[in-house]
Order: sequence, then C-alpha cells, then structure tokens
Amino acid sequence: MESTKENSLSFPVKWSHAGRFGLLAGLLTVGVTLMGYLFTGDSVSFQQQGFFAMGSFILVMILAVQAVKSYRNEELNGFIHFKDSFQVAAMVGAVCGFLASFFNLVYLTYVDASFIDVMMRQMEEMYLKMGMNEGQVEQALVKLKEGFSLANLAKGLITGPIIYALFVGLIGGLIGRKKNNIPDIG
Repeated sequence: MESTKENSLSFPVKWSHAGRFGLLAGLLTVGVTLMGYLFTGDSVSFQQQGFFAMGSFILVMILAVQAVKSYRNEELNGFIHFKDSFQVAAMVGAVCGFLASFFNLVYLTYVDASFIDVMMRQMEEMYLKMGMNEGQVEQALVKLKEGFSLANLAKGLITGPIIYALFVGLIGGLIGRKKNNIPDIG
C-alpha cells in the first residue's frame, strides 16, 4: 500500500500547486511588462525599465513562496525540505519564464517591432554619455541588435524558463522551506 506522504511528493501533486501559481505569476509578469512598454513609450528609461523588472521579479517571488507554502501546508503537514521547496518554486519560475519569453517574442517581433529601435537609440545615447567613441558605440549596437533577432528571442523560450527556474527556485526554495525539528520517536 502506498503511503500518503509518497503521493504528496509526486510530480503531479507538486505541479498542481506550482502550475497554478506559475500561470498567475506569468500573467502578472506579462501585464507588468506590457504596462512598462505602453506607459513609458518612446520616453522609456533604463531606470523605469529597472523598476518594472524589479516589481515583476518581486511579484514572481511572492507567488513562488505562496506556491511552496500552499504545497507545504496542504500536502506535507506544514513542513518541507529544501529539495521539494526548490522544485515547486522552480516550476513556478519555469512557467513564468516561458510565458514572459513568449510574450516578449510576440510583442517585439509582431506587435511593436519599433520598440527595439527606441531602445537602440537610448542605448546609443547612453554609450555616448559614457564616453565611448563612435566606433565602439556602433560595434556595441550591432551586438545589441543581434540580441533582438527572431532567433535570439526564440532562444529565450528555452533560456528564459531555465534562468527563471534557477533564480526563483533557489530564492523561493530557501524562503519557503520549513524543517520539522521534532525527532521521530518510535
């Protein structure tokens, strides 16, 4: 006979918690990113982009920790090891990372491809203010433009979830874990 604890540690049980919070985190991230694109328009600054990115990351972390707590309290009687905590938070991060990467691919390729030009102009201004000469600026902009190619944005569908999973998994796993310090007797 299979024990309840073994079932509660299975992937489908973890996924039921992580998937729902990951979807919510992904949709909120897309919403925050879209607000950043729309409300800042041509006047977008890197400081503003940083605020939107930081706000988005904080939302993802809160939801990852909530997913771990939900899984921990509903399935494991309030205690969870780091491994399981990391796995749940990483799944939240992977779902969120995929949705965010997919949104960026669609938005920057099909919805508003001119946004890349706006960012390129701002980067050029920033590089010149930093004291780079025209040759260095041109070289840096060529590399930057390559990063926004369809192929590189599509690569984000793989790298985005991996990066999100690692960072969100580590931080969310550490915050969400809760050890049972009472020794088993008997």
